[in-house]
Amino acid sequence: MKRPAFTLIEVVAVLSIFIAVSLGGLWLSRRVQNILIEDRFFEALQAHWQNTLVQARGQGGGVQFTNHTAIFYVGNPQRAVRLTIPATFERTEATVVVGSEMFTQPKTVMLRRPTGSYVRITFQMGWGELDIQR
Repeated sequence: MKRPAFTLIEVVAVLSIFIAVSLGGLWLSRRVQNILIEDRFFEALQAHWQNTLVQARGQGGGVQFTNHTAIFYVGNPQRAVRLTIPATFERTEATVVVGSEMFTQPKTVMLRRPTGSYVRITFQMGWGELDIQR
């Protein structure tokens, strides 16, 4: 009596499809997680920048990008607020200064992803407007 069963080729085919779908899902979930981390970083960057502008009136301040950290300072750099730049960006160094009259020196900071794409953060004069282009 012959019993119905799966052949080895059918089992291997099903397993390979399952593994391919699992790996694709894993890659996609990491990508989505990185996007969410970057979004939270840019929201925090904008909030800290606005806070720095408000507090800098009369004493100056700014933000310094160094080795995966954005350091926001007003007056005394020892009382700075540190914001970690996500690991999805490569190391960058730049400084944006806010004068006591709340005008900034125009500056563009480029954050590069390992894939080669860039995020451009432009600090503009006149009330220190911040523009983020992804």
